[in-house]
Amino acid sequence: MNIRTLLLWGIISILLLYSACQSPTEPEESQVTPASTLVKGTVLRSDNLNPIPDAFVYDLGGLAKDTSKKDGSFALGFKLTTRYVSKVVGTRVGFGNDTVNIVVNPGVDTSIVLRLKADSLSPITTSLSGKAASIFLIGVTAQNIGIRGTGSNETAQLTFEVRDSVGVPVTGSNKINVNFSILGGPGGGEFIFPVSLVSDPVTGRASTRLTSGTKAGVVQVFASAVVDGRLIKSSPVRITIAGGLPVQERFSLSRQFANIAGGLYDNLRNRIQAIVGDRDGNPVQPGTAVYFTTTGGIIQASAQTDVNGIAAVELITSNPRPTGGIAVITAKTIGDSGNSVSRTIPVVFSGATRIVAPTQPFVIPDSGEYSFNYKVQDINGNPLTEGTTISVALDGPGSSELAVEGDKSFVLPDTDDPRYTQFFIRLRDRREGGPGGLVNITITVTSVQNGNAIYTFSGLQQSEAGVITVPPSAREPAQIKTFPPSATDIYVAGVGERENSVLTYQVLDSLETPITKEKRVYATYTVQFYPNSLVGGGTAPTLIPSADSTDDSGRLRTSVKSGTQAGVVQVIARVQLPSGKIIVSQPVKVTVHSGFPVRSHFTYATTAYSFGILSGGVGPSFFVQVGDTFSNPVAIGTAVYFHTQAGVVQTGRDFFGAYTDANGRAFVRFLGGNPEPTNSGTLLAGRPTFYQKEGYFWVYAQTQGRDKVTIIDSLRVLWCVPPITATGVPTTDVTMVRGGTSVPIPITFTDGRGNPLPVGTKITTTIEFTSDLIGIKFGVSGDLSTTKPFTMQNYPAVVDPGSRVTNFTIYVSDLSSSGGAPSGQTFIVNLIVEAPNLGDATFSFRARIL
Repeated sequence: MNIRTLLLWGIISILLLYSACQSPTEPEESQVTPASTLVKGTVLRSDNLNPIPDAFVYDLGGLAKDTSKKDGSFALGFKLTTRYVSKVVGTRVGFGNDTVNIVVNPGVDTSIVLRLKADSLSPITTSLSGKAASIFLIGVTAQNIGIRGTGSNETAQLTFEVRDSVGVPVTGSNKINVNFSILGGPGGGEFIFPVSLVSDPVTGRASTRLTSGTKAGVVQVFASAVVDGRLIKSSPVRITIAGGLPVQERFSLSRQFANIAGGLYDNLRNRIQAIVGDRDGNPVQPGTAVYFTTTGGIIQASAQTDVNGIAAVELITSNPRPTGGIAVITAKTIGDSGNSVSRTIPVVFSGATRIVAPTQPFVIPDSGEYSFNYKVQDINGNPLTEGTTISVALDGPGSSELAVEGDKSFVLPDTDDPRYTQFFIRLRDRREGGPGGLVNITITVTSVQNGNAIYTFSGLQQSEAGVITVPPSAREPAQIKTFPPSATDIYVAGVGERENSVLTYQVLDSLETPITKEKRVYATYTVQFYPNSLVGGGTAPTLIPSADSTDDSGRLRTSVKSGTQAGVVQVIARVQLPSGKIIVSQPVKVTVHSGFPVRSHFTYATTAYSFGILSGGVGPSFFVQVGDTFSNPVAIGTAVYFHTQAGVVQTGRDFFGAYTDANGRAFVRFLGGNPEPTNSGTLLAGRPTFYQKEGYFWVYAQTQGRDKVTIIDSLRVLWCVPPITATGVPTTDVTMVRGGTSVPIPITFTDGRGNPLPVGTKITTTIEFTSDLIGIKFGVSGDLSTTKPFTMQNYPAVVDPGSRVTNFTIYVSDLSSSGGAPSGQTFIVNLIVEAPNLGDATFSFRARIL
């Protein structure tokens, strides 16, 4: 046993003797089964944090002890029934001791680190790891965070581990400085902190935290370091910054089926889906709640959006059945500032199949025809469900030569359109003198959900011998029937929307039967176009063809093709009969809407580029005029959004309309209020002021054009504040010779911030003097005059200091008769400034004749 070992045991004996005098809390005696509990840790050098092997580690209370391993690790085992408070001591020859307080609960392990200070006898210890060779991500607290200010989690902590060439975490003196960087992102002000950190000498780890900005998107973060002149870095870590709050224009609601047999069956399911986006067109934050209600059946109360902004529930058919057989589903969520965002969508709860067809017998003349309308619907008049088949069949001795035309075989789509309840059939006798007799017409409806139905009615096909002669006059064209146009709303040409609408007419005889091909007639069309009276030029809509003749069913067709002018088209079909009689249709109207807003026809201005605002008052109006590619005002109600860097501006209201009127105009009022346009305020708003001075800020107006292109413009304006100030006003007499003019006098007028005065500022110049002589007269000329007050006009550059805005040069003249006023005559020049909402001020100086 060498002297060093003897010395070590001597120290241990003294420490144990000392520990007997200490008073750590003893575990309380209890009938509870003791729980195994570990206090684990590492013994390190305090100078370079390398591990220390063979250090003696013990509990000062005497319950546990251990010797550190090669990597400096140790573990003290306890059997505890209650909380235990004590101290753990680490010691080794050549090092100073270290003591750590511990508070241990039964069954809960604890980790500590002991740092021993080296002295002159300390052995050399080495780090177990090599130098740093790679960096790996080992943990991230959140893969998705929310946009700043939405109330959701805005940060994610990323923890990286630095490893050597064999994958061992870098510890001790091999610790390195790790840098953190953002590699790409949405550019909304997202950032990481810290940007640099020394890796932990015990674990080899370094952490940073990513904080979101004001835009959604994907951010890539990586860690890097330079080791011996070589760059090492981690793979990029992708964190998603999810969207902001919902907005109305990006809230969609859809249904899996438009029509289900909810009037007949319970527990039919229909997926109702909301898609929710934020103002930038990104999906909203995952977990955004969407609430659903229905006027028929029941619906799951709410759903949360997924990463795509989709929230889906199921509509379940049950009582109550909706009024009229149509349930209205409402989806609602909460947007910015607590505003409600909602959409509605109908779903048909169709009932049992019902056929409505003629009830009276019919007669078909030899070589004649018979037409009828029939309906297939439920009791509420709604269409039946998808896949329902409808067929019309004939039988009977008189049916062999009858041709069936029209809706004789039909399969219903998924629809809530009532037009899919109305059908038409025409029976035509193809053979003169053919067989006659009974004809049975059978309408068969097969529907899996709504149920099957059959309806039969009968009539007579006359043979030649039984023909009842119809007067020829009854079969002549007598009236023109109109059908709904294929589109009641079209758009001007060239904007990427529907540009044509097909109009269909049918010529009928006096029995309201379509005329036959033998009675074919020629028709012309009368077109009336009522253009937008506010716009000149452009091309009107056209008809193709401009005339037509009836087909075998007595039908006429033409198409309205839009031009570049918006307005309303009215078309009338006209037929002149051989007798000279003219029959006309009812007018069919088609609206031609203007196109999308375009930048070249987006005009933005204000009633005052510089202004003052009284407390509680309002400021100037801001207005836009918006046109389409062809100079038409855009559609009434086109939304224009106004926002400002300072104060408050109206938007989205019907009265001070942020919606365009018939002229394509929209305007709002500036309301003042916080924040005022200080340097920091305007810079934080995203766009710097022109002079980096208080008082200047930008007001924006924007709308959306074709393909969701944003059209935006901005105005730089000036918020003026009192008092009115003037510099350069002479403080000594301004002199001039008799009948002469003074030297130029430069004077500057500004507001309380040193900026120009508001639009509408009036500067009046007056002169006061005392004299008993006749003909004495004085005047002021230059930028200001005694003959006419100066008024600050409204134009963009009026916010910029300069000539006749802030800087005025005047001259004082002796205009007296008889060669001028007498020497020594004095007079006062008054400059009276009246600035809207800033108040009045008068500045005076004295002039004298030499």
